[in-house]
Amino acid sequence: MLWSVLGAMTVTGGVVGYALATREEPPKCDRLMANDQVRKLLGNRYESGMGCAEFGTELRAALTGKEPGRHTAEQARTMRAVVTEISQDVYERGEARIHKELRQPVAGALADYAEDVYDVMNQHTLGDRGATDEVEDGRVRAALPRMAVGRTLLAVSEDPAAHGLLFAAMAQRCAQQLATVDRKKAEAVEADGQLAARAVVGFCGWAMGWILRSADEQEARLDSDSSKLEAWNQVVVDTMTKPDRAVPPFNRSAAAHVFGTWKQDLAERPRDQDHDGHAKDLVTIWVSALGFEEGHEVANGLRREAMQSTRGGSDHLSYMAADCLNGKRTC
Repeated sequence: MLWSVLGAMTVTGGVVGYALATREEPPKCDRLMANDQVRKLLGNRYESGMGCAEFGTELRAALTGKEPGRHTAEQARTMRAVVTEISQDVYERGEARIHKELRQPVAGALADYAEDVYDVMNQHTLGDRGATDEVEDGRVRAALPRMAVGRTLLAVSEDPAAHGLLFAAMAQRCAQQLATVDRKKAEAVEADGQLAARAVVGFCGWAMGWILRSADEQEARLDSDSSKLEAWNQVVVDTMTKPDRAVPPFNRSAAAHVFGTWKQDLAERPRDQDHDGHAKDLVTIWVSALGFEEGHEVANGLRREAMQSTRGGSDHLSYMAADCLNGKRTC
């Protein structure tokens, strides 16, 4: 299977059980359209009787603003309201699905909040920032509920283009974080230096584990129809590997080099080859660019960390979501 992470990581019955459920009545967009915070942000963009497709387009435009990755406090509050509303609907309906016309707009909006989503995925280590948005380095950091993000991720990923948008956004964020660690810090003997490198790699793997677990759910949904599964995978890859500017040298832009090289490698792989271990692939490109030779002890250790943390992130989304569904914790 193209997007399988590791065979041992599969949880019988799917991530949350309800992801494979089928309902006679498809999900609607009325609930999100009626949300007070959403209405407030949309203002005169909202029109009574507008369809889901138009609503989704206007919602994404309102949430993302002019400059990628930068949002007002009002936009951050509304993004939190959107994922919370979707999460509650998923919980009440018993299936991780949203209206088909909302999948790409919501995924596109979440991709624009990549830094915040990446942090949310790693709250097991970083700690929960609570429900208060913060201003950091002149930009608003949205406090997004972790379980709401997880459920929303599962719901939008039914659309392969939506899944591809979020996959690429998280991979790019991984590359940006890896680029903050130079060779000296990566190979430092001191605990602080090693911890910094391993932590950055671990965060990358954990985030990719969340993304890949949501892909596993789509495989489970489509397993009985190999042609549909192949088509789903094809769209995901095509979305993630759209032509981009030339890949710059590592010494000019480390993050763009790692991310761009990863995209090129992904596009060139045979379609029937398993694309597992994406965090490991990003780390491999990074350590190679830092000058580590193949088989170097430090490089091997960081690759192992990437694979282990990917497994941890995937399992965490599985069990966390299942606990919430079964009422074992409040989410």
